[in-house]
Amino acid sequence: MKELWKKIDHFMLKYGGYSLLIATIATVAFFAVLQWGNDYAKEKTGTLEIKVAEDGKLSVDYNYDDKDEVYILWETDAGNIAAECKENEFPEQANSATGYYSYSHSSEKAVWNPEDADGNCYDTATVRAVLYQQDKDNRYSLENYITEITITLSDKNGKVEKCEDRYFGNPVRSDSDENWSQIYCIQEDSQKATYRYRTGNKLEKDAVLIMYWDSDGNNLAETDYAKGFYPEISIKDENKDLQNIKAVQQITCTKNGDENSSSRIRAGLISETTYKQENIEASDVMYQAEIVK
Repeated sequence: MKELWKKIDHFMLKYGGYSLLIATIATVAFFAVLQWGNDYAKEKTGTLEIKVAEDGKLSVDYNYDDKDEVYILWETDAGNIAAECKENEFPEQANSATGYYSYSHSSEKAVWNPEDADGNCYDTATVRAVLYQQDKDNRYSLENYITEITITLSDKNGKVEKCEDRYFGNPVRSDSDENWSQIYCIQEDSQKATYRYRTGNKLEKDAVLIMYWDSDGNNLAETDYAKGFYPEISIKDENKDLQNIKAVQQITCTKNGDENSSSRIRAGLISETTYKQENIEASDVMYQAEIVK
């Protein structure tokens, strides 16, 4: 059992900052499901990949018995992505303010382009396709997860093509050096806002870097993937009203309704050694970004 928990600890450290799912692990059972989930998916579906055309259209060839019941949550860490959604099953996403996510049936395509909601264009971005089983709302939730695939894209003179893999959250901004980091909003309503972090600093594949969030307003909360995802994001009641959170890719901040009050939210990457420390200083956090909300 000690060896298993040691593996869990290492797995959380290595993937907690980037994986959509790993940060939600709470039990050995969930660890086992996610640790070997992709291997099971490959046995069931073969090796899936995202195909890209020069005009930015993306598709996944999912041609299996359950294909009519499989949907895709498309996400991008920069630029914007929009699914064809010919059946109009997700009418609300036509008015998405950010363009960082989109839903489609597995048979439909999505289009990525480099123009981002932050006003910048991005030469390189990573797109993630999360495949999941249909439910009554057709929305993604943890229990419906099948597998996920990523692809890193580059825009070269208006033509989109596959390029060298980068971590999700590590895009390349046009007309900019690597020395930037940003906290950006992917979803917001009157009661809460959900944020992610990205940095232009090149992250090496063999580096173990872990997400770290901090706030002076004790208003951080983990996103509850088990209750479903976009457009209705929930927070984990057992992990809310926190000053700092480690090893989660995104956080959801509650709003207190006071327009005259604000809090400072900071994010960055920490090493495995720092992760194990009880107290983390600002100087321990690499590639920092902050916003005031």
